[in-house]
Amino acid sequence: MAEVGTKYCLAIGDCPASETYYIPIYNNPTVGGGWPAVYDFLFPGIATTDNPVGTAVYLCNINDPNFNYQNVIVRSICYTTETVNCVECDNNTSTIILDPESIQILYASEDTSISCPEINNVLVENCENPHETLTLDREFDIYLGTTLKFVDMPDKCWFAKQLVFDLPTAISPTILSVCQNCSECISPIEVPFVRTEPKPDLNFSGITVTQQNINDTVRFANSYYSLFLQLQHGITGPQNNIDPDKFWIKKQLINLEMSKVADSCTIPVDPTPTVCDEPAQSEPLPVSESET
Repeated sequence: MAEVGTKYCLAIGDCPASETYYIPIYNNPTVGGGWPAVYDFLFPGIATTDNPVGTAVYLCNINDPNFNYQNVIVRSICYTTETVNCVECDNNTSTIILDPESIQILYASEDTSISCPEINNVLVENCENPHETLTLDREFDIYLGTTLKFVDMPDKCWFAKQLVFDLPTAISPTILSVCQNCSECISPIEVPFVRTEPKPDLNFSGITVTQQNINDTVRFANSYYSLFLQLQHGITGPQNNIDPDKFWIKKQLINLEMSKVADSCTIPVDPTPTVCDEPAQSEPLPVSESET
């Protein structure tokens, strides 16, 4: 007999093959330490070695990558006690433990002698929350691999993932639309337009106009405004003594000064001529043909 209470397994019945497998759920080095409390929460009333008469069995999918079982019936938690051996669990030498979060409970049955139901219902999962699932009646099997929207749940998209047990909890919702995949079904998130105003550039360090130029430009503008008042409305006053032509000439000179491009009048300097290296003294001088 193995050491008491050191290894615990889930006894599951595979459907439709009706074979029984033992999946390790805990290796406890403390004798009689028990299994993780999460399994009491997941499977209330399930049979155990100490209490072989349970009050419920559970139809499940197990999506752990190390223990991938679909459409199984979890019937009991098996382990060795002082009086009863769980040989199948004791002989399992695997050190890999089942992840309880991978267990997807489809239905809890109070009929502990239940055999494998037919596998014709369709399991659909929420595209945005795969942990939220629904079981649909068998007539929805033609939609396997597609994504559905239902009239009473228009804001959710459901991917028809696989066939599962025929369950009394299966529903038959009215289809609103059928899409090829979740991406096609889910409406794109609209990003609200946020209007941004650029901050004004208050750095005027690049302005090189002198204050005298600014004053002359202001006088030019005032003189022509005075001329406009006189000609258009007959308004005369001391400002009419200003000579607009004088300020017009100054304004033209200012414009000319500002239009000059730096270094545009620079006289180019002739490039330095390249001096060729003299022939080495060891080389003979060239001889003309007449000398030969």
